[in-house]
Amino acid sequence: MGWGQPGTHDVELGIDLLRRLRARESVELPVFDKSLFDGEGDRVATGVAVNPPVDVVILEGWCVGFFPIPSEELSKRWDGIWREESTRLGLRTPVTKYDLERVNETLKQYVELWSYFDIFVQIKPAPVQTYPSQYSIIYQWRLEQEHNMKAANGGRGMSDEAVKSFVDRYIPGYVFFGDIPPPPPSRTSDDMLEQMLLYIRKLFTVFYSPALPPPAAAAVGLPLD
Repeated sequence: MGWGQPGTHDVELGIDLLRRLRARESVELPVFDKSLFDGEGDRVATGVAVNPPVDVVILEGWCVGFFPIPSEELSKRWDGIWREESTRLGLRTPVTKYDLERVNETLKQYVELWSYFDIFVQIKPAPVQTYPSQYSIIYQWRLEQEHNMKAANGGRGMSDEAVKSFVDRYIPGYVFFGDIPPPPPSRTSDDMLEQMLLYIRKLFTVFYSPALPPPAAAAVGLPLD
């Protein structure tokens, strides 16, 4: 499955940490080391102690904000955009509709976690004409990240081939669940979730989605893997 996928996180721990941080309690944040086990990664034994007061908490991660979608929409994307994107990218990792239905069901467990957000910022690749797919650049970004990590830690991590296979597994998430989510149902019209979508080009030129206003501040960074 690979770390980072829905179903590989300790969601109950994440909810408990955000609840305690909001209540101004001391917590121990878990730490995940991506270089362990030839790049498969694992949580390390000792976390990081954080004591109040905490003004801003940033939760960053690949599937942060992924919401379950209606089964009809999943079928529509399976027969449409997914076939197009998987062909463009030449994906080698097989995925079945049943796999995606399981992920969609698993995402229901995350809705309470996302409900703690005051602001949601999503970063995604900008639509381009010079690559086979909007998502092609993700492979380059992830490879650069792995090379930088290995240069700093003495070479521990994934091979280039392993990085390609690793990223292949994540592309379905972008296609099926990578949209800006709706506000969590617990929020009222007077307490709406602020959202912003950032498109990034190859050279990291950032521009805002015109449909969404820029937020006044930005939202928790807990490595929950």
